[in-house]
Amino acid sequence: MLSVQPAFAQNQDAMQKLAATGVQFAGSNARVATDVCGVDAGTVSKYKDSSKKKFAQDTNFEADWQLGWQKAQKTVTGYVEMKNRDPKEYETQKTAACAEMNLK
Repeated sequence: MLSVQPAFAQNQDAMQKLAATGVQFAGSNARVATDVCGVDAGTVSKYKDSSKKKFAQDTNFEADWQLGWQKAQKTVTGYVEMKNRDPKEYETQKTAACAEMNLK
């Protein structure tokens, strides 16, 4: 008789990894929304709470959120450099990016 336990464990592991990726992505979005789009801390806090519920299976939520937040530094730095180099292009890119932000 075959056991389904290893398949279940693999599925659980895959779900945890998927949730962790989602949390990191959410943390990155929150960072860009804050530093580039000027979204207020209250909105980001609500978004974080919503993300925590959405990705409840992520047992390392806080660490994954912080990792995503930190990874977004490269993107934020790119926007700052673009603002200094080409303010018109910066405004175009910022407007487009911020219009796509949906922190809910």
